[in-house]
This record gives sequence, structure tokens and C-alpha cells, in this order.
Amino acid sequence: MNVYQFLYKTLRRVISGPLYRVKVTGTENIPKNGPVILCSNHTAMMDVLVLISSTPRQIRFMAKKEAFSMPFLGKLIATCGAFPVDRAGMDVGAIKKAISILSEGEIMGIFPQGTRCPRVHPKETYEKLHGGIAMIAVRSKATILPVCIETEGHKLKLFHKTRVRFGKPIPFEEYTKDGATKEQYGKITEQAFDRVCALYEESRKENGVK
Repeated sequence: MNVYQFLYKTLRRVISGPLYRVKVTGTENIPKNGPVILCSNHTAMMDVLVLISSTPRQIRFMAKKEAFSMPFLGKLIATCGAFPVDRAGMDVGAIKKAISILSEGEIMGIFPQGTRCPRVHPKETYEKLHGGIAMIAVRSKATILPVCIETEGHKLKLFHKTRVRFGKPIPFEEYTKDGATKEQYGKITEQAFDRVCALYEESRKENGVK
């Protein structure tokens, strides 16, 4: 058993168990192999660990460089395969790293909102979306996998129910059918996030959350 598998099983018992009471649906939609960009909404730092505990396939994350200096969390996410990104500007090195990871057939986890957006429905955060996810997807020809993290009050809370729902994958040929130029990046990102918001609504309706 490698380090990631050990962490996955540990986090599944602890994070997904008593701490955040995670219910996962749609795991049959996770591609078994090949490059995948996991596109998720973002409400809390713990989103990374919740997503890791929801799939046995290793997810590599871009994380803000400041997170790596945080006690415990910084070391944990580094062990899980995360790497730093400087959000102050266009971090070319981080983008190249992401494309390289995808070229090796791995999964990259990206939060297109770029920052945590707690206590609001993700559909209210479109102005925060970044085209970086589309640029990385197009250059790597990766499949985009929408996923939502849905909770009461739109924020992760200890000992409250958390629902993770994976949607249908969006293949390269689908999201580039109208073009794959720089001018299309914003549209591609919005289309992927539309799927995330739709999953979020499906989850809330299914669980009777208003």
C-alpha cells in the first residue's frame, strides 16, 4: 500500500466518517484511467481532504502557496501530492506542472472559483471564475469531471452532513466543439461550472434542502 492509499483509507474513516459525515454519489462517473481535471466548487480548506477521501484514484491539487506553511495541513496536502501556486499572478511554473501531471494520465483537482466561497450558492460566484482550468484542460486534452460538495448553509461544518456528487465526465471533444482558442477559455470554464451548479441543485433537491 502506497502513502496515498493509506491516507485515502485513513481520511475516509475519519474525515468522511464522524467529522463531516460524507455521503458520496456518482463514483461510477470517475474515469478509471487517463488525464482528468476534477472541477469542484470551493467553500473551505477541508474541501481538499473531503475530495481525497471520496475517490481511491489519487488527486493532485494546486494549492495556494500560503497553505504549505500551515501546521499539519501543509505537510498533509504535500504528502497527498499537492503543489503550490502563487495566486498573486500568472504562475507559469504551476500551470506547466499541472499539464505535466495530466500528460502522465493523472487526476488534477482544480477549484475554478480560485478561492473559498462559503455561505453562498455556487451559482452566485460566476464572477470569480478563472479561465485557467480551461487552458490546462485544452493543452492537456484532459477530460473534465464536474463534482459538487454540498452542505446545509453552503459551508462545511463539523459533525454535519456533507454530500459529494460526481457528474458525467466532459470529454475533450465535447467542451472544444465550439473551438479551443484563448477566447473560448472563459466559456469552457463556465460550461464546466454550470454542471457543478446543476449537481449542487440536484443534491439539495434530493435531500430536501432549501
